[in-house]
Amino acid sequence: MSIRLPYHYAIVVNNTTERNLNRETTLLNNKFKKTKFALIDKIVNEDGTENIYNIVYSNDINKLSEDAKKYLSYYNYVAGYMKNIQGYISEID
Repeated sequence: MSIRLPYHYAIVVNNTTERNLNRETTLLNNKFKKTKFALIDKIVNEDGTENIYNIVYSNDINKLSEDAKKYLSYYNYVAGYMKNIQGYISEID
């Protein structure tokens, strides 16, 4: 299976002070919001480097989890599972 670059993947996390999302730089202009959860939209560029494309802040973990499923791959650290680029879903260790 050949993946066309660039591509996006999602990371769903608890939006905690330790995560320092307020210090992250994104490619889109979005403001930090104090919420319980966040979906980090990362882009893998043609040269293999990665950038944070966007961060979606929300208190609705169900919505963020559903939004993450639309990506080629995702890591849902809140729920404890991931989908790899081949489409296999597994638990995060």
